[in-house]
Amino acid sequence: MGYQVRFADKSSITVSIKLMTDGILLAETQREPRLRAYDTRIITSATIDAQRFAEHFAINGKVAPVIEVSGRLFPVEQRCAPLESDIKPDSNKRIKDC
Repeated sequence: MGYQVRFADKSSITVSIKLMTDGILLAETQREPRLRAYDTRIITSATIDAQRFAEHFAINGKVAPVIEVSGRLFPVEQRCAPLESDIKPDSNKRIKDC
């Protein structure tokens, strides 16, 4: 198995599974529109327009199948720490809400 992201390619011609971002896949279609190096394409993304991709990879007018798997959402608490240059010698270095 291998992967490819924007500035790193850890795959080879011999890998059976290659994980890549949707952007990398689109870039590969610019070089080889039919993507003959692959027999199956599984595209995963949290922000992808699935219908648009399915239409892009249509064969003989048949839209590519889409499998949707919903994920879980987790609450995120955002906190900021002051920059070191902003801290006075006797100030409290507590992290505060942004």
